[in-house]
Amino acid sequence: MKSRLLYSILLTAGAILPSVLFAARPVNLKTEHLTNPIGLDNTHPRFTWMMDDNSVGAAQTAYQIIVGTDSVGVSQGKADAWSTGKINSRNIRAVYNGKALQPFGRYYWRVQLWNAKGQPTLPSAVNSFEMGMMNMTSWKGMWISDGESRNTGPAPYFRTTFGTGKKIKMARAYIAVAGLYEL
Repeated sequence: MKSRLLYSILLTAGAILPSVLFAARPVNLKTEHLTNPIGLDNTHPRFTWMMDDNSVGAAQTAYQIIVGTDSVGVSQGKADAWSTGKINSRNIRAVYNGKALQPFGRYYWRVQLWNAKGQPTLPSAVNSFEMGMMNMTSWKGMWISDGESRNTGPAPYFRTTFGTGKKIKMARAYIAVAGLYEL
């Protein structure tokens, strides 16, 4: 009796597991032809993907792109920046047409496809992109200098400390120098 039960479980798992492991899904997601880029200055970035489906007659018949500022929300299909809705198309590229992207903003996106039978595939993994400065009005940094030419002697040493007032979730420092720097 136990062997029949075990055999039934293994047979069922053997039938279901390959369909889950080898299910069709979008792969090779790119933004502006790059994987998870930073510093984009295009206000309408282009998204591309490929459909990974080895079944006979496999084809994409529709897609939906979700873009948001929260990776968890995007993974759950929630968009706070842009959602295309279901677009009946075999195109494997789309141009962003949502809310204005903010300078230095980090955005997450995923794509959902529909196959030749009209069935949804698994959604893609969540990818990201970050916007750059975009224009000079976004510049918030201050230039510091000793007021002398960089060729007049040893490099000056500037140092400062500061507090953030709250826990740091993510940080990035941009440094532009005409000589040595240490961070």
